[in-house]
Amino acid sequence: MIVNGLAQPSRILIVDDEFIFSSVLEEVLLDDHEVFTAESGTLALALVNQGQRFNVIISDIYMPSMGGIELYKAIKNIDPKQAERIIFVSAESSTASTQAFLKSIPNKKLVKPFKLKELRVLMNTFRAQ
Repeated sequence: MIVNGLAQPSRILIVDDEFIFSSVLEEVLLDDHEVFTAESGTLALALVNQGQRFNVIISDIYMPSMGGIELYKAIKNIDPKQAERIIFVSAESSTASTQAFLKSIPNKKLVKPFKLKELRVLMNTFRAQ
């Protein structure tokens, strides 16, 4: 993103209840991005409700209280364009209903564990938009 001729870092929100996963991902992305973390969908939704907007939201699907699917639906009601910028991450063992949901939306998906290069490729698709 460019503002006043200067490149601005992308704003990335990592939503995951696994501290190790989110902290490692945050550390890797901090070099090129402004990174925020939320340990639940509820906390992530609070940021969006406060008017925070992100270039990319990286969200786990399975979390206590509010998972990624519920977060997606809530954000879509607030700001459909923001909901389109969610990249879902999950373990390969998704339920049939989760797989059906993910097939029904255009959002990008990654299976844990994934390579950082895979994530960067997906994130770059949002830079082009």
